[in-house]
Amino acid sequence: ASGKEASDKKASARGRIAKKKPVEAGAPLTALEQTGLQRVRYAKGTISAEWFGSPRAPRTGVLRAYYPDGTLWLEAMFQSGQMNGRIKTFYPGGILWGELSLAQGILSGESRWNYGNGKVWIKMTASNGACEQIPEAYSESGEPARTSKQSDSQGSGYFKVLDASGKPIAQWGSSGEDTTAEGIRVFYAGGDPSLVLGASAGSLEGTSTLYYPGKFVFQEMGFQSGRLTEGIKTYYPGGALWTELVPDAQTREVTLRAFYEDGSLWFSGEDKDLQQPCPLRMYSEGESRKAGGK
Repeated sequence: ASGKEASDKKASARGRIAKKKPVEAGAPLTALEQTGLQRVRYAKGTISAEWFGSPRAPRTGVLRAYYPDGTLWLEAMFQSGQMNGRIKTFYPGGILWGELSLAQGILSGESRWNYGNGKVWIKMTASNGACEQIPEAYSESGEPARTSKQSDSQGSGYFKVLDASGKPIAQWGSSGEDTTAEGIRVFYAGGDPSLVLGASAGSLEGTSTLYYPGKFVFQEMGFQSGRLTEGIKTYYPGGALWTELVPDAQTREVTLRAFYEDGSLWFSGEDKDLQQPCPLRMYSEGESRKAGGK
């Protein structure tokens, strides 16, 4: 009987925990510690981001961010305040958009980006913060871009792959119209560039740019000798800054920041001295401006 009573008490306790309400931004620290859950919202009231933290392990947990219609956009894992594991982003329809692999805030393992049709866009492998090889890049049709070694073997230093209708699928090198000294380009099915990958001497160098269909910049990544020195910036289709991963020059760790489309701060992990379960400063849409932020 005593065993049954203990079991009933545990079940009752689990029920009480499950019924606790999430805490909105600006709630007292004690409330955050008790629930380990924090939420911020869009101006219209829908949830824009949630933090599922562990009260017993400060700054450890899962961050999820959403599109205005409520579908999942981003999922990131944190451990002791650093991003750890995979940062996943999704298209509005649920297809995996990107998967960035980090180990305690440092690029490590295979990262990838996909087109909206689910086909692979880029595969990039890093070790201890450095990409030792030029990433694999693919056009929307699935055509792989050729590496510098393969292109050099042709003796031209430049090539272009065309589909059956004559539209470019992938190209490498430089031509009379292309002033890029060295790099890889791949294309959407309609012919617009989807990626310009900066490369030199077999390594990522300078700025690599991904595009939305229609030649609008989606993402910029800055590398030096294969290392992510300038970070990664992602833009909304209208051109406003969406997210940025900011690298630390000394530790090579990266910090995540995000902005609403109106330019107000959404969440930021810059404050490493922030002593609360969520490793981020989180704001509802427009709230950071009221607090004197951006």
